[in-house]
Amino acid sequence: MGDRRSLLTVVGTTGLAFFAGGVLAGTLAGALPFALGQVLLSGLLAAIGVALWWAYRRPLPVFRSMDETEIKQREYALFERLADPVLVVDRGGAISHVTAAAQRSLGLTREALLGRSLASIVHEDDADTVRSLLQSTADGTRLGAPPTWRVRCLDGAWLSVEALATSLLDEPAIGGIAIALRERTIHVSPHGTPSESALHDSVTGLPGRALFRDRVVHALTRAHRQQLPLAVLFLDFDDFRSGGVRATFEQLERILGVVAVRLATCLRASDSAARLEGARFGILLEDMSDESNFVQVAERIGKVFASPISVGGHHFTSGASMGIASAVPEDSPDDVIRHADVALRSAKRRGRGACELFDPRVHSAALGHRDLEDDLRKALERGEFSLLYQPIVILRSRRIAGVEALVRWNHRKRGLIPAAAFVPLAEETGLIVPLGRWILAEACKQLSVWQDAIGPDRALTMTVNVTPRQILHPGFVADVSAALGISGIEPHRLVLEIGEGALARNMADAPSRLREVRALGVRLAIDDYGSRSTTLGDPANIPVDILKIDRSYISQVTQRPEEHAATRAIVALGKLKQLRTVAEGIEREEQLVELLRFKCEYGQGTLFSEPVTADGLLNMLRLD
Repeated sequence: MGDRRSLLTVVGTTGLAFFAGGVLAGTLAGALPFALGQVLLSGLLAAIGVALWWAYRRPLPVFRSMDETEIKQREYALFERLADPVLVVDRGGAISHVTAAAQRSLGLTREALLGRSLASIVHEDDADTVRSLLQSTADGTRLGAPPTWRVRCLDGAWLSVEALATSLLDEPAIGGIAIALRERTIHVSPHGTPSESALHDSVTGLPGRALFRDRVVHALTRAHRQQLPLAVLFLDFDDFRSGGVRATFEQLERILGVVAVRLATCLRASDSAARLEGARFGILLEDMSDESNFVQVAERIGKVFASPISVGGHHFTSGASMGIASAVPEDSPDDVIRHADVALRSAKRRGRGACELFDPRVHSAALGHRDLEDDLRKALERGEFSLLYQPIVILRSRRIAGVEALVRWNHRKRGLIPAAAFVPLAEETGLIVPLGRWILAEACKQLSVWQDAIGPDRALTMTVNVTPRQILHPGFVADVSAALGISGIEPHRLVLEIGEGALARNMADAPSRLREVRALGVRLAIDDYGSRSTTLGDPANIPVDILKIDRSYISQVTQRPEEHAATRAIVALGKLKQLRTVAEGIEREEQLVELLRFKCEYGQGTLFSEPVTADGLLNMLRLD
């Protein structure tokens, strides 16, 4: 008899596990192109689960050693394993059970929800679909895609969810309908109109930045009310390499999927992880007994990612840096997130694999830096950037041979900000990638407009500055190719310019990527050549076409013998290696005379023109 009881227990537990599988399958299949796949998969598994539970309820009382209360607790415990919020309601729609995930998502306690009508917590326009879902689920006639409801949270906001329902009315210990609420959209208007923004990352399946912030909002409300510690942890992987070789874009996607799985193994059910951007993840830590637990979580994460990640027979390693911010009563959700980001930046400056706790006494200066980053991010969305253009001339004739595109930020409060004041920040944060993509496309398009205006007999070049982070981004070559294709300009008319110092710091990876770009027909220039105490050495070892002489030499070329000799040597080196030389920062006639003596071919500077608008440059071309 004991064997029979054990067998039935296994069958029954398997049945509820199949229900959980049905709910999870509905969640996972949300990425499928057709809702039908989601319905069939979750419905099939849930139906199997109900059938097994029906078999489970048949054993004779003599074989049950637990009382009904213990049975109910055991069965409800399985619902707690689900990440999605789950409510159990009776046939009339009264809520009889609330999981911890549901309490966290809605910001409401179990006591506040038990006994309430399910229809009372959804938007009035969705109430009819609640009754329809309960009726069809109870009757076994449920078909079609899960309905979307707007559920009211404690703070008055509306949370848009898909409702996945399974009938467990025939189970004595439950006797209700289990409804999993899968989050779909956030920041719904007061009128209940949901946005259509995607919430989950397509690579890892984790929540994205917007959903993560929304969860921080609700968690912070609960933490302040219950006076419990709460923290946000930012995790960032510096690089993924196997045998010294950087992961490809396809490998990186698979690696990030493994990262998401590993994170799940070291977090509790009450914790929430999200992929924010690139290889950066956010983790929401709540329901901790004290703040020391936050550091323990960070230590667990560090140990989990100390071992390599295997993908396609390759073993990838990376340094995982972490920043942790513990919330204080006066913090807003954005404050906590910003503080975690500041702590992460500080950790990354200490070196690979470091972890840093936010301390306002230590990180006050970094907060101002972070505020500027917020403005920079918004500026991209608002289109606050513009391009100016400085002519590059043939020194002997002073005719315009090309232009250099220079980005400016039209800040709403600070006015026009030059590139030197924000490009380093954009490089540090990764915002240079979308910004650089826009600059490339805009500059190429403008060159096409000018060429149409002046005719095909005069060919101009367009020089665009690029940074190491742009070059090493997996999509860089595609961005360049797209800019050329859309604008229709000939590839050799585009010159990509990178600083000598930046190139020297990235010699392990940059040259191979530059060769890929050069294979498109694009030309490459080294900016500020000679500005470092130790230079790149022989430029022939790098795929480059143009040397731009650092302005510090040009400013003193007629006054100091050292700069005079260095400038002459760089021009001679260019001729020896069959590279074009361009002198930067020419401001006075005597500087031009000296450069002509050296037989330097090209130059730019205020002697010829300040940076001008696109229309201003067109006027110069017509007069030239």
